[in-house]
Amino acid sequence: MLPRLCPKLAVPALACTLGLLSPGVRAEPAPAGAASAPAAESAKLAEARRLFHEGNELRRAGDCQRALELYRQSQALVRSVPNTWNAAVCLDALGRTDEALETYEQVLTEFRTELSEPDRATIRRAVEQLRAKMGSLDVIGNVAGTLVIDGRSRGRLPLGGPVRLVPGKHLVQVMKEGYATFETSVEVGVSQSAEVVARLQPLLGGGRLRIDAPALKGAEIYIDGALLGTAPWEGSLEPGEHRLVVRRGELGSAPAAVRVIGGQIVRPKIELGPLGPEMRVAVDPPSAEILIDLVPVGRGRWRGRLPRGEHRIEAREEGYYGEVRAVAVGPTAKLDAELRLRVDAAHPRWGAGTRGRAWVEAFGGVALAPGLGSGAESSCAAQGCPGGSLGLGILAGLRGGWELPVRLSIELAGGGLSVGKRLDRRLPESFYESTTGRSVPTSYAIEDGLRLAGPFLGAGLGQRVPLGKVAQLQAHLLVGALFAFARDEIGGSASSGGRDVPVVVESAGESVQAVDLFLMPELRLGVRLGDFGLGAGLSLMLLALDGPALETGDVRVLGDGCSGAPTAIDCAPGEALVAGERAYAAMLLWVPSLSASYLF
Repeated sequence: MLPRLCPKLAVPALACTLGLLSPGVRAEPAPAGAASAPAAESAKLAEARRLFHEGNELRRAGDCQRALELYRQSQALVRSVPNTWNAAVCLDALGRTDEALETYEQVLTEFRTELSEPDRATIRRAVEQLRAKMGSLDVIGNVAGTLVIDGRSRGRLPLGGPVRLVPGKHLVQVMKEGYATFETSVEVGVSQSAEVVARLQPLLGGGRLRIDAPALKGAEIYIDGALLGTAPWEGSLEPGEHRLVVRRGELGSAPAAVRVIGGQIVRPKIELGPLGPEMRVAVDPPSAEILIDLVPVGRGRWRGRLPRGEHRIEAREEGYYGEVRAVAVGPTAKLDAELRLRVDAAHPRWGAGTRGRAWVEAFGGVALAPGLGSGAESSCAAQGCPGGSLGLGILAGLRGGWELPVRLSIELAGGGLSVGKRLDRRLPESFYESTTGRSVPTSYAIEDGLRLAGPFLGAGLGQRVPLGKVAQLQAHLLVGALFAFARDEIGGSASSGGRDVPVVVESAGESVQAVDLFLMPELRLGVRLGDFGLGAGLSLMLLALDGPALETGDVRVLGDGCSGAPTAIDCAPGEALVAGERAYAAMLLWVPSLSASYLF
């Protein structure tokens, strides 16, 4: 992903593309008294300056995200006007309006004695511009609880003033140990003010959470995003699942789900590990739930630090396909993630989903049949056949239907089938020669070209089951009629006494017609890319009825005539060897197929 470029700011003195500060701001961290600091403090200051200057270089190159990370690392060592101010500039450039406003206000309050009047005027203008893009929320409570908005702690009640929020819907929680958590959703508009009155009720029948492991002594305890104390800690919580995070300096735990049971004390096992850099997760749509290592941490946006190692980030929302991403948190690597969920258009949440959607599909494949069940093939059981092939052909068609919100479809299908098979068989015979009174042995080598073809129509049901964001499993069942045309292109030869002559069969190759019933189940794996789908599967086409008899007549030799020896093959009369054979019988066709579909 290309770095997001820093746009030019409204104030020329803070042009992000040049990496400059206003004239009255120092170019590097330099807190008062640094000159007399001990060696350890001097080393910390030197490292803060190095990080700050590297951040400036990245900002000049247009990579605000990586520059922000370095400014924050510099702040963690030595907080100063330059690294805090530049962090606010980059947050604004990255579109993180609420965080940018909060950081600008920190510059005004924390460093008010170090700012010149022009600097204060510059920052106030930036603050006013940001406030114009945001709304505000005032929260009033009956207890001095911790305010958590969208999973992020925003202070304790009573507040010193309204909380600035980006426009949209927000989850508001107020927590206090010994009270049931207050929770509500509120919509905040641009330049609009909203108010929430939080009335917390004393907790009755709650459970208790105890964190007293010696290794966690002094660590901060965060429950559902609210800082409730330091370890060792014990408090009453509502029965149910809670999110627990433990922090101590540069060590911390991943979010963990803790189930509190009424009347019981829960003592979770928590492990601390070195933390990676702060990361940010943003989800579109902003109402989607974010989970880290399967633990819910909020909706829309999350920022924080995770222990180094492998983690799973997931986003999900009703009406969308979920998104999962694996991240490896290291000491310094940038890991910000933006997840865009793809709409599941067939979901009942959407208007179209409640009514269903039309779809159309083209499909086709190879038709395979061990045999056609014809009379010619049946004769092989008695006489033997020296050669034969697998029944081979094609099946193709169009299918369309209406998919209900539960992804069950009512469908119609139509298309064509053509399958053929070649067969070689030998039929021993003899004919009686009246002049000599002899029976003349004769062998007929018959070559059959069997063919079954025709259009079909059917109706049935289909079911589509998503297997993830793209993959899906489909099942179909059609019942219908095949309007069959069957024929046998028959040729061959007759032999006797070492002489071979060709034969002809009366009405060979003429089609006979029939209507047959079929049942066709199908199972298919596919992918769906937006409204388009591709699939590969296997169908079984079961023809339920036997076909009619062919209208073939006698087999006649095409010799030189019977003017010579009366016992020659040329004198053989016509024989009804293949007359009236069955065209085909009930059979099973295997059809590996491909398909392409469109969902309207």
